[in-house]
Amino acid sequence: MTRYITNPDTGRKICVGGTLFCKLLYDRYDFIQGEFVRRAWTPDIVRRYVYNVVTHRRVLVYGRQYNTYIQNGWEVNNQNQLFPPDHLWELPQENARHENHILPTYENLMAIHGERLANLNITLCRECFIAIKIEEGEFCNEHKP
Repeated sequence: MTRYITNPDTGRKICVGGTLFCKLLYDRYDFIQGEFVRRAWTPDIVRRYVYNVVTHRRVLVYGRQYNTYIQNGWEVNNQNQLFPPDHLWELPQENARHENHILPTYENLMAIHGERLANLNITLCRECFIAIKIEEGEFCNEHKP
């Protein structure tokens, strides 16, 4: 019978005797009476995060997602904010003074996802970017001129 225990670092369930369980035992914990007990001489774990300005979420530095962003040309500024490459996003003119308000443009979205959307027989509304049928035109019902 497989037993599970909560990983004290992440709060997720892990399998007792599994790879991650063994790594935690090796690195900084003892397993006493069915619980993880931290060894007194092990250093604290310091995790650094950056803020993704597009998704408004934290990203663990040197984690899998962070490395994917960096390989795709994303950049981190000195305020720990993760910004996409300039050729995919631009600042709207009315919010040009606010560096945190980076929004996609219709043209950039269609350049990236247009072919996939056409295969699904849909497009995006030019105003609100919701999916609409190609037959409906370029605007949804709320934004038709």
